[in-house]
Amino acid sequence: MNLSAYFSGRSIELEPAAWGFGYGDKTIRSVGCGGGRLWMSRMARLIACGRVRPELLITHRYHGMEQIPEAMGLFLRRDRSLIKPIIYSA
Repeated sequence: MNLSAYFSGRSIELEPAAWGFGYGDKTIRSVGCGGGRLWMSRMARLIACGRVRPELLITHRYHGMEQIPEAMGLFLRRDRSLIKPIIYSA
């Protein structure tokens, strides 16, 4: 599973079948946003004044968590049109 960012207060429940048989050979990796509050505050100001437009990086939009397999298919096939997919939860 690859989850770039998730900002909901709700938990994401994963069915064991989605992981195959067992959890023993699975690795879950995550990273924090380097730079902390100061970096994020500066970036937010750049976005607010229009100097940085992150929405231009979005190449694919999906609506509903059931679209995750399709979005992951692009990643796994190394689709060269993929820069930033966004999955909107229902």
